[in-house]
Amino acid sequence: MRAMVVGTGFGQSHIEWLKELDVTIDVLAFCKNKSRAMECACRYGIPAITDNPVGAIRGGNIDLLIVVSPPFVHHVPLIAGLEQGMIVVSDKPLADSCRTSLVLTELAKKLKARAFVTFQWRSHSALRRLRKIISDDALGRIIGLDIEFHHDFLAGPSSQWEWRHQVTQAGAGALGDLGIHMLDLIAYLFPAKWRVTHARLSKAWFERTVEAGSVLCNTDDVAEVLLTDYASGADARVVVSRATVGLRLMRVVSRGTNGTAIISIDPTDGSGSTEVLFSNPADRHRQSLRPENMNPYLYLMQFLKVPGSAPPAELATFEQGHLAQLLMEDALCFSRN
Repeated sequence: MRAMVVGTGFGQSHIEWLKELDVTIDVLAFCKNKSRAMECACRYGIPAITDNPVGAIRGGNIDLLIVVSPPFVHHVPLIAGLEQGMIVVSDKPLADSCRTSLVLTELAKKLKARAFVTFQWRSHSALRRLRKIISDDALGRIIGLDIEFHHDFLAGPSSQWEWRHQVTQAGAGALGDLGIHMLDLIAYLFPAKWRVTHARLSKAWFERTVEAGSVLCNTDDVAEVLLTDYASGADARVVVSRATVGLRLMRVVSRGTNGTAIISIDPTDGSGSTEVLFSNPADRHRQSLRPENMNPYLYLMQFLKVPGSAPPAELATFEQGHLAQLLMEDALCFSRN
């Protein structure tokens, strides 16, 4: 399988995932920084770089297209890849707006494309087990889900990514970086018709220093979103921050009528712990989690080996990516009111 990666930032994480599976990467596309692209290509043994991804896509000889550029430029190479019949993977969020994510979703559906969004938390072993515990009713009727995701990659006033602080390019801040992962995770753990009932966004820094000087920030650094599934009566709460000094932690608490499950994960390496609590102390148990890198391409390759099969739950389709985008955009709308 021959792959093309668009993006030299987080795209490097995708390259490392692919290298684990011996997937050949023939082309690395970049938007601005040619020197970084050349350095990245040299490090990973990629034979060609280009600043014209659409031209390379239309040139053929590519089976798998991976787009890891800023959200506002996702759609151009994604549309080209879909039209060429490639397997297409988009980093999250799928687009910079629901309007664009819908266009991509409808095109993928029309072409019957194999098109997915990178929500790698779906593949974490503890979260996969929690999904089964919930679906098996081991916790009883689900009353609520609480998810917190804290990171410190933007805890200070400086930033490597000017685009992350501009709504026109990123679509959202912490809500797009971390929150959309958690909104998708809620739908993965407990499939339901989730609706946003409240949202509050805030900034840690109103102006940041960047390579070009400084930037006035109009995206969020901290977000809190409340959701409800009116059919089941379950509530959910998502809190994300990309500016929590010294803390990197993802924590999921699933509350049921019969029990509670708690998962704590270090997002740096996937290690952590799980606890399942019941009224009877003898039934409670705790387990440590070994580090894991949550490689989503393991599930993609397994899916491709069985022609005509349905994608596993660990692979988020464009349609599911669009649903997460809808929840994110609803949260943005609530926060502005």
